[in-house]
Amino acid sequence: MIPLGQPILVGHHSERMARAHQRKIDNGMRAAIHNDDMATHHDQKAAGLEAQLARNIYSADDATLDLLAAAVIRTVSTLALTAQTRGRHEAAR
Repeated sequence: MIPLGQPILVGHHSERMARAHQRKIDNGMRAAIHNDDMATHHDQKAAGLEAQLARNIYSADDATLDLLAAAVIRTVSTLALTAQTRGRHEAAR
């Protein structure tokens, strides 16, 4: 094995192995970067799924009716606020 940092000796009998070793190092680095990117991607997906599960309401839950009532109240208040804002924008035209 040729030490890192030593230039490849073109035409020397060690050139072929040096280039193969260089490719192997490069491929390993690219694979490590790809694996890190994939781990980050999957962490983000898992966080998104966790957030969705926290927001969902399940019928087996004891507090289902309370959660549904709170969701309806939030939705109605959001719709009312949107209608007020839209009315103000239309009146300003």
